[in-house]
Amino acid sequence: MSIDIAVLCMMCCYLRPPSRPAQGFTLIELITVIVILGVLAAMALPKFMDMQREARIAKLQGLQAALKSAANQAYALCKLQHQQCDESKGHIQAMPGTGLGPKVTAWGVDINMQHGWPTPFDGYGIGAGFKSITSTVNAEGFLIHPYVGSSFEREFHIADAPDPANCKVTYRTWFWTAGNVPTYVIASTGC
Repeated sequence: MSIDIAVLCMMCCYLRPPSRPAQGFTLIELITVIVILGVLAAMALPKFMDMQREARIAKLQGLQAALKSAANQAYALCKLQHQQCDESKGHIQAMPGTGLGPKVTAWGVDINMQHGWPTPFDGYGIGAGFKSITSTVNAEGFLIHPYVGSSFEREFHIADAPDPANCKVTYRTWFWTAGNVPTYVIASTGC
């Protein structure tokens, strides 16, 4: 009986298929996977780039809304504080009895006012020490350009835009005339 078991064991070893060594991917399989990944990347990259542009434009729109809100709140405070601020008072006119330029105190700072609206730049002369609308908004991630040209403007450029000079919000007040409201212009061609 012991011989029969030994014969059976030997027969099993011969009937079992030989083990194959482990194989990797063939060259054709690797090339196919690389081509598929390349096609997917080519389709996704333009959409990703467009999403970055849309995100920058949304960031500009958020800052534009924050500037409008801060300016409107300061304007309302200006209207409540007639002894301190009036639409007829420009940035270089002293308030009666104070010797200081027009200002509104809000958000813990004295805001330089011009014809009832926050100025785009920090005060000078009789308004020295007063802050601009810039101190009322979170402008993190923006390059802030001071006094632009001959107008009362402040530009907020997105620092990481492809063309920051054309990816901006411009806050502008009217220099010499009362009764005008500020403008908040977005330029997004460089985003």
